[in-house]
Amino acid sequence: MRLVWQWIQLERDLPPNWTDARLVLIVSERDADRAAALLGGVNPLRQGASIRLFVSRRGGVGTEALRRALLRLDRQGISGTLELAGVTEAEDAPAVARATLAAQWEAAVATLPADWSDMYAELVLRSSDHLERAALLASPLNPRCAGTELALRFRAARSFGYGASATMARRCLERLDEEGIRGELHVHVVTSDGTDVGHVDEVTGDSTIDIFNGLAIASGLFGKPRYVPAEKVARIVPGRVELVLTSDEVRRLGEYEEPPESATILPERASALERAEESAVGRVEAEPMSPLRRLMFWFESLFRGRR
Repeated sequence: MRLVWQWIQLERDLPPNWTDARLVLIVSERDADRAAALLGGVNPLRQGASIRLFVSRRGGVGTEALRRALLRLDRQGISGTLELAGVTEAEDAPAVARATLAAQWEAAVATLPADWSDMYAELVLRSSDHLERAALLASPLNPRCAGTELALRFRAARSFGYGASATMARRCLERLDEEGIRGELHVHVVTSDGTDVGHVDEVTGDSTIDIFNGLAIASGLFGKPRYVPAEKVARIVPGRVELVLTSDEVRRLGEYEEPPESATILPERASALERAEESAVGRVEAEPMSPLRRLMFWFESLFRGRR
């Protein structure tokens, strides 16, 4: 049998997790020198008519390199016997224990502030086969599935508010664990203490390049607005802005300062009318909200809430 076919047969019989193999090639005495020279690329070790070869999956001489080297011997008419002298197997990697959904819930809740009130959670499933069953088992949480995503989203409350209780959320996740439904749980804090801290007075940023810097919120009719940077805004939904700040932290925020007026450079040939219009627009844009405007805004909000 050709040497290359002997190696193919030996390779088939190796264990699936082999990493290194040690081979012995026995040729006739008259072919030993020439065989060792032709095998020079795979670092042979010759001792008389025996030539030791090493092949590895982890680097060095690989299976393809050995196959080409043996094929050179076959083409030169050098015959012999290829034997397996030893093999090294890889150690089985320890099984990674994945956290259950209930354990993920406990770990996520432990990271929340002590005064959290309600949250928005997302369960990303690992298989689409489990989507319908998971939605059924988690039905007490009123989960929502967005489009074709393998994710169920639900709200939970610590003591009161909109959403299922934290105890019910954990119980539903335990049901999923019992049926072998796996996934990753992500919890997003919605509000820290659920207190209404005012209304949005102004949004800061640049709409032309889609940059959001923050919000100015007013807590009373005549109080000065306070500035909330964008990183403290958790979520913006229709009719509601949710912060990651408590009411005490909002009261400690700095006052909002009006941005400086923007100046438009007009050409030297601009008419007196154009210069007058630009001056008027600049004054209007820089004018802060007056107490009367705040009062009208408050009455308008009150009227909308009673309709």
